[in-house]
Amino acid sequence: VFAGANGSGKSNFFDALDFVGRFVNGGLEIALHAHGGFENILSAMREGADSKKFSFEIECDLLEQEEVYYSLSINDLNSGPGIKECLEFNEEQTKEDKVEINSVGERLVVSEDRISYEDRIYSNLSLEHRNHPLTKLLRNLNVYRIDPTGAKEPDKSDFDSTRLGSKGNNLASVLHRLESDEAIREEIQDWMEMIVPGIENVQTKHQRLDSRTALRFKEAGIESPFPAHLVSDGTMYALCLLVAVLSALVPVILSNGSVRWATNFNVNNRRRKTVV
Repeated sequence: VFAGANGSGKSNFFDALDFVGRFVNGGLEIALHAHGGFENILSAMREGADSKKFSFEIECDLLEQEEVYYSLSINDLNSGPGIKECLEFNEEQTKEDKVEINSVGERLVVSEDRISYEDRIYSNLSLEHRNHPLTKLLRNLNVYRIDPTGAKEPDKSDFDSTRLGSKGNNLASVLHRLESDEAIREEIQDWMEMIVPGIENVQTKHQRLDSRTALRFKEAGIESPFPAHLVSDGTMYALCLLVAVLSALVPVILSNGSVRWATNFNVNNRRRKTVV
């Protein structure tokens, strides 16, 4: 659980992890597009040359009893980014990769290493260390900023149902898919009954008039199910977290939200997933 006062940097921490994860997973262009361009990855607190540089470092002890250090820096943003990565296993440095491009995906400046176009906009972790545990961790991070209000809205028929979106806006579509699995449906129900006393059932319903998928809740003592807009934000937030855990294929899920919803739990030993 990451806890701290407002403005202490919790969101920046999640933003940095999300950016690096997207860079490792899909390349520089995708990562920058998701975060609104170079301006939004820079620190407003730095001065001079450091104000034009994005830096990220991580040190971790893996299950294989291996100490890993990884750093990423992106600088010279006015003339074109200079990308530098460093990866060390048990204090032994691997080949350092430094690349330069004029702009995202365009007009490459050939540096010392004669490497291909793809190498210059994609992370060396994915190219040369794709199966390393650290690479898998960064590639598979799911960062959520749940918007309970948006999650309450019915989904259009073309909404993605494979996994929950970062804001939870496709909650109804994903839950509708999960309902086909009886074990998952019962698991969601059990958790919701424990978290929100009085909730007897959570289900989806296809609306014929507009072809949308809507959420319906059944509460003890109330005969008819009621729509999601009558449910509290806290209930929606809890449901989103459950659906995120049960629909994702990765072990770590990061949720950045208000401190009053801060939680850390494992759904069960079989799934072995942790929500932070």
